Amino acid sequence: MTYLYLDVDGVLADFLGGCERLFKRQVPRTEKSNWHFYRDWGLTDTSFWNKIHKAGQKFWENLEVLESGRILVKTLERVYRRHFDIVLATAVAPFPEALAGRMAWLRKHFPQYIGRTIFISSELKHRLAAPGRVLIDDNEDTCRQWELLGGKAVVWPAITNNNWVFIGKDGDDIPIGKILWDLVHGTEKG
Repeated sequence: MTYLYLDVDGVLADFLGGCERLFKRQVPRTEKSNWHFYRDWGLTDTSFWNKIHKAGQKFWENLEVLESGRILVKTLERVYRRHFDIVLATAVAPFPEALAGRMAWLRKHFPQYIGRTIFISSELKHRLAAPGRVLIDDNEDTCRQWELLGGKAVVWPAITNNNWVFIGKDGDDIPIGKILWDLVHGTEKG
């Protein structure tokens, strides 16, 4: 069976939406943004993360589940479970409240993955890659690094990557069925 690693923020959890609510600002959905969207709001890296830190555990705990992520997990579990052993691989901010909030979020939304979650920084996530292992992540750089080490990666559509054009107003235009069909077909061939 193939290990399939699912990213959390941007694939399952609406980190961007949480930031928009916390900062009371919007990221335009008419064009591709970037990972440092908050710089367009006039914030530095430090001021951005300090405000999230100050919001504490509740920021992470109250992130909404992306509907496309919910459908992705249900589809993987119901249709593709014989193909994949699913593990969540997610980064957490470097303060204890972030980890506590992420654990509370997992217990609430995806309790079946409490013991199947690896907490790892985005910069190190590619170290989990190996031939036959699959990653679904919204970070194009992480996916590129994953594939350089022989794994298969899917760049999940998000406003911060080149697949943003697949996202409808409510995120419901992501072609989940096609993405998974192609993934399984490619995994079985190679």
